[in-house]
Amino acid sequence: MADSIRMAVDYHKERVVTTLEATPMQDWLDLIARPSPIWAGGSVLAVTCAQAWALLAMIAGLAYKRDRIPGLLDVVERAKLAQSQLLELSEHDATALRQALQKDAPPAAIQAVTEVPLEILRWSIEGARTALHRNLIQYRPAQFDLKAARALFFTASQALSELVQENARLLPGDSEKALLDRLSELMN
Repeated sequence: MADSIRMAVDYHKERVVTTLEATPMQDWLDLIARPSPIWAGGSVLAVTCAQAWALLAMIAGLAYKRDRIPGLLDVVERAKLAQSQLLELSEHDATALRQALQKDAPPAAIQAVTEVPLEILRWSIEGARTALHRNLIQYRPAQFDLKAARALFFTASQALSELVQENARLLPGDSEKALLDRLSELMN
C-alpha cells in the first residue's frame, strides 16, 4: 500500500501525468471508500499533508530553477522528507487504529491512536510555516499553488487537532491531560 501511495504523491522530475484513472491514486481512493474504519481520517490527512508538501517542493523547485534563490533547495529537501514521513505516518495511523479497535486492545495501541495524529499535526504545522517562506511568497507564477498548500495545511491542522482531542478521551485521566497539554503547546 505504501508503495502505491508513494507513487501517487512522489515528486517526479519533468514527468507529466495527464490522468489519474487506473493509477495508484485511484486504488487509494477505492481503499478509503470501502465500508471500513481503517484508512480513515488520520491516514487521509497524512496523505493530504504529503500532497501539500509536494506543492511546496514544486514551487520551491520552480523558483530555484528560474531565479537560483538560495535556501529553496533546502525547502525541496525538507518537503521530500516530510512526504516520506507522512506516508509512513498514514500507514502507522491505519495500523494503530486496527489494533485499537480489537477487543481488549493493549494500552500501547490506544496510546498510538493519539500519538500518530499528533505527529501528523506537527508536520502540518511545519508545512504551514514553511509556506510562509519569503522566497516562496515572492515567486508569483505559483501563488495559487502556494495558497492551495496553505489551505490544505490549515484545514488538516484543524481536523487533526480535533482528532487528537477526540482520541485523547480514550486515555486515562493523567495521560489525557498530558496529551492535551502537548496539543495546546503545539498549536500555540
